[in-house]
Amino acid sequence: MRILHCCLACFYNEDYNYQENLLPRQNKQDGHEVWILASTEVFQNNKEIGYIEPQTYTNKEGIKVVRVPYRRIFNDQISHKIRSYKGVYSILEEFEPDVILFHGMGAWELKNIVKYVKKNNVKLYIDNHSSLLNSGKSRLSREILHGIFYKNILKRALPVTEKILCIAMDEYDMAKTVYRVPEDKLELWPLGGTIYSDNEYDRRRHVCRKQLGISEDKIIFLHSGKMDKLKKTCELLSAFHEVSDGKFILLIVGELLQNIEAEAKKLIEADRRICYLGWKSGSELYDLLMAADIYIQPGNMSATMQNAMCCRCAVVVQPTEIYKYFLGEDGIYVKTQEDIRRVLEDLSKNPERINEVRKKHFKRACEVLDYKQIAARLYEGR
Repeated sequence: MRILHCCLACFYNEDYNYQENLLPRQNKQDGHEVWILASTEVFQNNKEIGYIEPQTYTNKEGIKVVRVPYRRIFNDQISHKIRSYKGVYSILEEFEPDVILFHGMGAWELKNIVKYVKKNNVKLYIDNHSSLLNSGKSRLSREILHGIFYKNILKRALPVTEKILCIAMDEYDMAKTVYRVPEDKLELWPLGGTIYSDNEYDRRRHVCRKQLGISEDKIIFLHSGKMDKLKKTCELLSAFHEVSDGKFILLIVGELLQNIEAEAKKLIEADRRICYLGWKSGSELYDLLMAADIYIQPGNMSATMQNAMCCRCAVVVQPTEIYKYFLGEDGIYVKTQEDIRRVLEDLSKNPERINEVRKKHFKRACEVLDYKQIAARLYEGR
């Protein structure tokens, strides 16, 4: 099967652990021919959007990546919002895909995809990563850009689209309420992760802990991402200070943003059990997750939570609808610094509980988060 991933409604970076990285990799491992058609938009220095030159190359997974430039419409800002590109239709004709997954609902270029699908026997899926928490925050964006411009383009695509695949319930709700997608076209299709064999997991866990100089008897907590006030990083650090268990280690992986940087660094420096590792690549983060025992994310949601479950971590998260869907009654949920402290105290007094929870969360990951199963959705054609 020939599968085309279109990353034309968003940035695309190599060596991230995002869906548009892991899903094509899984398609390739499953024996399919895979191309990625992407914009020149990238996330630079883990801080801001930037652009690279149009180019074609084969990435380290053996997947052909074609980066196409924006058509300039009035100015760069408007071009970025409209998302029309040069040469897309000819690339479709060259590759002749059997399945197209268009990542994101908002792009003018979806029109060319629809034109090609109508002329050929191709299955089109569109996934949705947009919710009112991360998109359409202003009235102008919500009601004009999403509610009229992107919505009308998507409306024309719906008759030839198999499903709109939503990564979580907030994204499902936005597709339903802002884009007015009929429910029979909507499907919950969560972000997932890669599950490694027992031997590979044990090997990578041992190697990573050895590199970190952390013995097997230590209990490693890991917190990651672009950390700001909404991630509740400082609340986590403060709660960790209050529970003086010598076996606890807290790894902070990612970037401390300006609105918490000074406070967070002060808290980190005050406790030798806390180690700030800075930003890591996707593969490095996976190794760290396998070395860890507990992934703790008390604030804003992060796709790393799903990766952590696949890496056999217990996870401590806020009680959002999608996390409850993943974890149910087996979840460990926190909202406040006091909640975090109580959970840490409980795990300190009852360390045997950690492995019990890890097993439950890994079992759930195998059921709903394994990208091998998620990818098969594209092959089934249902």
